[in-house]
Amino acid sequence: MKINNLLCGVLGVALLGACAGPQYRVSMSPTVTLPEPGRQALGDRTLMPDEVVFTAPVGYARAAQLAEDSLVEIIGRQFAFARDETLPIALIAGRAKDNVPDGSLAFCGRPNADLAKNMLAASTLGITSLFNRTSGTPRVCFFDEEKDDMADMAVLVGVKSDADAVPVKIEPLPYTIVELQPMSGESQIRITYRGKTGLVGGHVSFDLAVMEQGTALYFDNWRRKIDIADLPQDVSMFGANFTVHSYDRESGKVEVTIRRGIQSGPYGITSVPTTRTIPIFIPG
Repeated sequence: MKINNLLCGVLGVALLGACAGPQYRVSMSPTVTLPEPGRQALGDRTLMPDEVVFTAPVGYARAAQLAEDSLVEIIGRQFAFARDETLPIALIAGRAKDNVPDGSLAFCGRPNADLAKNMLAASTLGITSLFNRTSGTPRVCFFDEEKDDMADMAVLVGVKSDADAVPVKIEPLPYTIVELQPMSGESQIRITYRGKTGLVGGHVSFDLAVMEQGTALYFDNWRRKIDIADLPQDVSMFGANFTVHSYDRESGKVEVTIRRGIQSGPYGITSVPTTRTIPIFIPG
């Protein structure tokens, strides 16, 4: 059973990561903003510089929630996953689909480095170096061949050789299917009022930040600049909608009316040249 170098694809909305070789593709369940009742204060507000205006947790439309800790050995390296961790459901496409048993349910995610250290302290399994056998951040895909809520195979995403890209049998890993489940770790979208920004020009700015599992996404449309001379002005960012009425030059505060907070729904990440990404909210 052979699988060529892995290419992590998308369901048209969320990019898992670019890897060498087009023969094996993994399409992930969409990433979504989730509702957070009580955190979005609507109506008239006064905002001070560096005040967080909107927040929303992010997660997966459909995921597998692990029922126990797991330590998986692939190409001589142990990869750990924590109990209750959520890994997005995946679909297999391309030529490598023939290398996975028909009808298998798949889910993929990043291993937990800290958990691996703790589990390996009591483990007798030997560890060999990856010897630069992978590209990018390691990701593991699990497969449930029998669809009995027990994953029984795993493969490492991003390996460089066919010999390393072979699914291996693992100790059965129990899981449950969940929907609209938050990502583990720090996973949140934030919109922050930054006050007057820039060395020249009269404008105030609102910054968009996206964190997924503690990793900050870097993108082009992260700052919205609003000309002070053009106030009042309506602003829309990631589904949130508000009007900036006035700016106080002494304190840096702005008076706003908030009509809608960050909306629940899928968002996408579109790749552009180099390593930049652009998150895009997808209205329902």
